[in-house]
Amino acid sequence: MYAAENEPACIHHTFCHSKVLALMLALGHAPKGGRKLDLDGEVATRIYQNGNLAMLSNHNWKASISTVDYPYCRGSNSSGGCITFLWNKSYGPVLAATMVEYSLHEPANMQIPKKFPFDCNSVRITKVQDDGREFSNLNDMKARMEINVRQADTVVKAKGFLADIDGNYSEISYEIEYILNDNGLKLSVIVSDDCILCFPIISESGSCIVDEYRVLINGNDSSLTLNSENTAPSVTMRTRSLSVTEVNPVGGFRYIPIEFELENNQKAVLTLS
Repeated sequence: MYAAENEPACIHHTFCHSKVLALMLALGHAPKGGRKLDLDGEVATRIYQNGNLAMLSNHNWKASISTVDYPYCRGSNSSGGCITFLWNKSYGPVLAATMVEYSLHEPANMQIPKKFPFDCNSVRITKVQDDGREFSNLNDMKARMEINVRQADTVVKAKGFLADIDGNYSEISYEIEYILNDNGLKLSVIVSDDCILCFPIISESGSCIVDEYRVLINGNDSSLTLNSENTAPSVTMRTRSLSVTEVNPVGGFRYIPIEFELENNQKAVLTLS
């Protein structure tokens, strides 16, 4: 997706890495292959980092959810029960977390884009205070997560309090529930104040159709539908044109920026299929 944005890709993550792989092959260290990954089963769950990282697989869907409690650098990690990656067999990457605030912490090892700044494209709950400070679940390094598998559903719950990028906590609590199954992803959110749920979806074409409670996102070979149930408010778009996408150098994906208004203590329910 860099090419579509006229952004040359960093050669460190292309030529430099491929040269090392080519050298390993030339020296006879070829992988044997044939071994399936742990998540290649129809329904599988793996837990890492002391229970702070869940890797899920459910038929045609794979996902990772994080409550990581240690940021590599300021604004580097999306925590707080963020769904850091969602993949579908037909569509490909659907959701992918980015840095909360993009910065060149390792400039020799990072994509150096032509323009700054970049919006965060992680799925997140956000609240901007009157003084301009933004509080989000992504900055909550004290969040806790529970994982359960019940028949065909994989259920992950996370809860905590919104925090700003410097680790200052608000009194706004949140609860998130993900249900992953063969039909797709169901997301339920409840917060103790009026907030915004940002839900950027990856789309190379940037093509989508929006009505009051539904978004149809067109991919190259397939499409996705994001539905807002009656208990959730209507869809709003952060961009004026529905064909405009946002690009983030972390992952290099193009996103359609979709937002939902969350009301105090009113459950919002979304389904993605």
